[in-house]
Amino acid sequence: SARWHITHSVLHGFNYSPPEIPFPGWIRYGTFFSEKNPWWSYFEKWAMYNTRISTVMQHSENFADIAVLHPLADMWSMYGPQRDPFPGVYYPDYQYRIWDAIHRNGNACDYVSEEVIRKSSCKDGCLTYGNRKYHTLMLLKVESLHPETAEKLLDFVKNGGKVIFVESEPFKSAGLQDYKNNDQKVKGTIRTLKKKYASSVFTVDPPQQNETGWFKMIQEKCDIKPYIKFSTVNLFVNQIRQQTETQDIYFISNCNVNNTISFDATFPHKNRQAWIWDPESGERYLYSKTTNNTLHIELEPATSKLIVFEKNKIEGKPLPILPQENANPLLLTDWQVTMRHINGEVNTRQIEELPDWSTLPETRSFAGELVYTTEVVNSGNFNYLDLGKVYGVSEVWVNGKNLGSRWYGRHLYLIPKEMAAHEKLEIKVMVTTTAGNYLKSDKANKVGQYWTFYQSWQPMGMLGEVKLF
Repeated sequence: SARWHITHSVLHGFNYSPPEIPFPGWIRYGTFFSEKNPWWSYFEKWAMYNTRISTVMQHSENFADIAVLHPLADMWSMYGPQRDPFPGVYYPDYQYRIWDAIHRNGNACDYVSEEVIRKSSCKDGCLTYGNRKYHTLMLLKVESLHPETAEKLLDFVKNGGKVIFVESEPFKSAGLQDYKNNDQKVKGTIRTLKKKYASSVFTVDPPQQNETGWFKMIQEKCDIKPYIKFSTVNLFVNQIRQQTETQDIYFISNCNVNNTISFDATFPHKNRQAWIWDPESGERYLYSKTTNNTLHIELEPATSKLIVFEKNKIEGKPLPILPQENANPLLLTDWQVTMRHINGEVNTRQIEELPDWSTLPETRSFAGELVYTTEVVNSGNFNYLDLGKVYGVSEVWVNGKNLGSRWYGRHLYLIPKEMAAHEKLEIKVMVTTTAGNYLKSDKANKVGQYWTFYQSWQPMGMLGEVKLF
């Protein structure tokens, strides 16, 4: 089914390559999934994370409260079908960016067809198709409309729904068969729609640049209530909503790879328990920062949260609170770095400042493991090691004990209590990079050059500031 495809990742491609084929081997298309990729040993962490997310999505129903109709008939009449190998023309050019704008502002949408609209029923202010219910229908620069679809719009508004015309209003029918009569029907129905139900029918200008701000204006103008009210709307924060019989599930993500984003979010669920489900570990935690149905949410760089509201009251453990950095952290600056290149080269250097290795001509082509080591005289009973900015997967050892790895978000490590009071801390940080810069740098590697031609040089390594606190 379509739902299964949307919630099920298709990994492409892991291509078989004979051992004698030079690095990187045979690559047909897609992501470089291969044991020859430096980060392959960490792939299972992403796979488990993705498995749990996919399982939740496949066993729940996606929610949307707004239907969006794009001008398929108009586009075909002007540009022809846009299919293979992918759409060459977007008409209007903002049509697919509307989805982001709606979801960033706390609503959700489905793109629908005229057939879906015509087969829907209209009752209690909703356009209902199967188990989908939409309180608002947006038409994006739609000029051509089937007469029966126009009649359904009238029925929808008559029963309490809202219709928003973006940029233009329908004034003609699709096709040439009896087109003069059908054009008049469409014009007449839209005229009646606007005249009799003016308070529920809106015509708005198209977005110019900021679609997110544009839809926020539409929410206010058209009195569209979001189901999540964000204290601040952020271009990097997006959400989707899923439902089961007993749960409302929200997947909220921060796609900013550099900054933590904090905000409050008010949900439509009073007297329900909010949980955090951790798709990396499989653990469930009671959401501790709850004021009625408003949650304070903090999203570290490139992180997401799976927030679940349940009808059933279930006992559970509270969400661990992230530590607040104290006023006098210890900055770590002197490091020995061993660079283990995937081509077999190994070299070691002493550094005082942590560079982005992709900015230095002599190390720009590196791919593999960067092993940083240092020693600290522990006079503060330090509890946490914060690596700061990291480009790559980090893994940490303190006094020989492995503290785990981080492949997204904040690269923060808890130092075990029995170790915190040691007089000396031997710290080892291994950062595993991607292979793109290496492939881009090797002009003789035709496969690498083909796949990285349009790729910019990617930041690489541990940039810090590295702190103990």
